[in-house]
Amino acid sequence: QQEDGRMPLFIKDIETPFIQAPLHAGIIWQYVQEIEDKKTGRKLVKKYFEKLVHSHLYWYEHRDIEEDGLVSIFHPIESLLPTSCAWDESLSAWKKRAHLTDEDISTALFNKQKDLLTLSQQPEKEWAMKDPVVNTLLCWSNEALIAMGKFIRKNVSEIIQWNELALYSMNEELWDEEYGIYRGYDLITKELPLSGSIGGLLPLLAGIPVQEQAEAMLGALRLNFEKPDFYKLASNSLYADVTQVEKPGRGAMSLFMNWLIFQGLSRFDLIDLAEQIKN
Repeated sequence: QQEDGRMPLFIKDIETPFIQAPLHAGIIWQYVQEIEDKKTGRKLVKKYFEKLVHSHLYWYEHRDIEEDGLVSIFHPIESLLPTSCAWDESLSAWKKRAHLTDEDISTALFNKQKDLLTLSQQPEKEWAMKDPVVNTLLCWSNEALIAMGKFIRKNVSEIIQWNELALYSMNEELWDEEYGIYRGYDLITKELPLSGSIGGLLPLLAGIPVQEQAEAMLGALRLNFEKPDFYKLASNSLYADVTQVEKPGRGAMSLFMNWLIFQGLSRFDLIDLAEQIKN
């Protein structure tokens, strides 16, 4: 972790100017809750609490571009699903804007954004997305920080404010009632690209939808991401033309995403599918 709170993303042991998805607090709190000795649990929370708050503060100070509580990523690699079909439309739009002939758009964007970040210029002018996955993970980790703070008697009022604004903006800006999913928002084109990525259903994890929305999301899950002859759950709609069931993020099942979706379904008492995923 850097002095400014940033948790840099490492690729093949090499530090990059990109940042890791904000799931650390959520994972640590899951672990702490399994510790029977509360004294040991408090000791662990005290060790990491301020560092985790600092990492969230970095997201909100440097990546909340429109000051609405939703943070942006500057390359798909900062999401949990870097190869997802969710990026296809926005990457193609960037390729057209940049007048590129490269076939590997993702690598070209990576190099461009890496240079801009290293030079402290404005990567948000080149490509930036309000990703429902990253924003969900940040909300989930905010919840974990609030619980951890109460556990060790810390003031968590600022974290509560971060989270309340994020929840409001997720539903106001990214919810698609017609499809029963949350969609990413391209800050350059001002559009919400439609994709079949399972990432649009991850907000269940952080309690972002209300029960009615959650039940609509359950319908979208059952309709698009499961088949009798396919492991639950596909990472992209099994009925989308671009789906490739053997490729991570583009159709292949992800055990970690399944675990996160399981947590979200359980939170809303959508037990039948949750148990099917678990088994």
